Amino acid sequence: MEGKISALKKQCDSANKEKEGMVMRYAKNEKELLDQKKARENLEKKVKEVTKDNEALQAKLKALGAEKAKVSQLLETKNTEVSNAYKEIDKLKDDINSRDIKIKWTQSKLKSEMEDHKECPGMIEKLGQTVKLLEEELDSLKKENLTLQRQLDGSEVNKNIESQLKEHQAKLIMEKHERSELEAKFKELQSKQASLVEENENLSSQVLSLEQERLVATKKVNSLKEERTVLTDKLSQLQENLKEMGHLKEQLKEEREKLILTSTEMERLRKSNEDLAADMSSCRHREAEMLAFTQQLTVKNVQLQSEFSAVEEKASELEKEEVVLEQTSASLKDELEQVKAKLKEEQTKRHEEARLLARQVAEKTTKSLNLEALLTDTQSELNLLRQKHTTALKELQKELHLYRKRVDQLECNGGGSSASGSDSVCQGSRTSSLSSLNDSSQSPYQVLDVPAHTLIERIVKLQNDCAKQTERIEFLEEHTAHLVKELQKKSKLLQNYIMREQTGALTSKVMDRNKAEVSKHGGIMASLYSTKPSESMTLELSMEINRKLQAVLEDTLLKNITLKENLDTLGDEIARLSHKKS
Repeated sequence: MEGKISALKKQCDSANKEKEGMVMRYAKNEKELLDQKKARENLEKKVKEVTKDNEALQAKLKALGAEKAKVSQLLETKNTEVSNAYKEIDKLKDDINSRDIKIKWTQSKLKSEMEDHKECPGMIEKLGQTVKLLEEELDSLKKENLTLQRQLDGSEVNKNIESQLKEHQAKLIMEKHERSELEAKFKELQSKQASLVEENENLSSQVLSLEQERLVATKKVNSLKEERTVLTDKLSQLQENLKEMGHLKEQLKEEREKLILTSTEMERLRKSNEDLAADMSSCRHREAEMLAFTQQLTVKNVQLQSEFSAVEEKASELEKEEVVLEQTSASLKDELEQVKAKLKEEQTKRHEEARLLARQVAEKTTKSLNLEALLTDTQSELNLLRQKHTTALKELQKELHLYRKRVDQLECNGGGSSASGSDSVCQGSRTSSLSSLNDSSQSPYQVLDVPAHTLIERIVKLQNDCAKQTERIEFLEEHTAHLVKELQKKSKLLQNYIMREQTGALTSKVMDRNKAEVSKHGGIMASLYSTKPSESMTLELSMEINRKLQAVLEDTLLKNITLKENLDTLGDEIARLSHKKS
């Protein structure tokens, strides 16, 4: 009784612990659901922020694309301008080079002419001096000539002097011609000098204009260089902008990939939200079930407490019943020993009967074998007699045929009536002898046929009976072995369950009500057959009670196994949900 009370206390404690565990699990599940809702809201906020950032980046990209188009157009225009400026610069460089060559050529020509011009006045001075000297000589010669003409008129000396004068006059004419030529040359040189001076002035003016043009061109070149530097700076800026555009494109690609990832995550989150919603519904359903289960547990706790109080009250009564049950168990043990002795006697009797039956079967089998041998012998003898009978019949038929022929011949020959009468008598005697032979040959066959059939039938019947008895014995042996195995299995199951579980912990409400009713009636024995506990127990009644208790135990075992499986599945589902949430 104390063991039952301790077991009930343990059941109460385990039920309370299970109740607290279920409440804690429910609270944990609620907390996980709230955490998941918060995580979902945070993810939705993040997705919205990412979409906004993506829209802003797309707007920036559009603006940058427009700026890029404008910058590309400006670049193209500036490139065309730069190419045109480079072409103009090349043309101006060619013009400057050609003009520089012309200026150098004119300068060299001027230098040569200036040198010639510098030499010309010295020559003219020398020629003037020589002319002056010649004129002075002429004057002196004229004076001498006059003096000589005055002194030497008409003489040979005069002739020589005249010839000398003529020579001198010719020389003078020649010198005059040379002088005139030199003067003409001098005039030409002066005119050339004037023209060269004019050309020099023109060339100097051209040089000045060319220098001015060169300065303008250099200014243009410098301005173009500055523009080029500006354009190069712009190009570098544009290249930087292009690099930034490339970076922005890469960022756009990354953002798009992130968007794709976020969209996939959104889809996954939606699916997970749907799964969570389904899990929420299932959790709510399970929550309702768990609430119902907790209610059942509370009801069960109340019932257990009531049972515990009832058990405490009935402890004394059960102790008294225990004494009675011990007495009844002692009587039942005595009866069981008597039954075992009877069973042993019956088993010995059965074994003896089986041995007798085996002996009878062996004797009958030997008899059947002997009868079969006799049958084979009689059948062989009958076959021999039949063969002999058939041969004798054939010979007699041949003789009859011969006699009939002879009788026909005698009748044809016209024999007397006495002869025919004697023949008929002989023939009748022969036929009677043949019939007697047939009867004698058939009579032993009939005598042997009847006992053989009866023997065969009797042997067959005995064999069938033996086979049936052997089959029945084998069936009974197999059935008893099967029953023994089942009893052993059930006893092992009961032992294992009793060792592992506590009885009455997982029973239904109906069983609890039945227990309450049982406690009112005063014990299981009294509730089963509505008898008083003081009544004496019989063997049949105790066997029936044991059967019913075994059926109740099997039912509770099945219920407990199903409850365990349900609890395992519930635990697996809770673990799966917690794993998903984590």
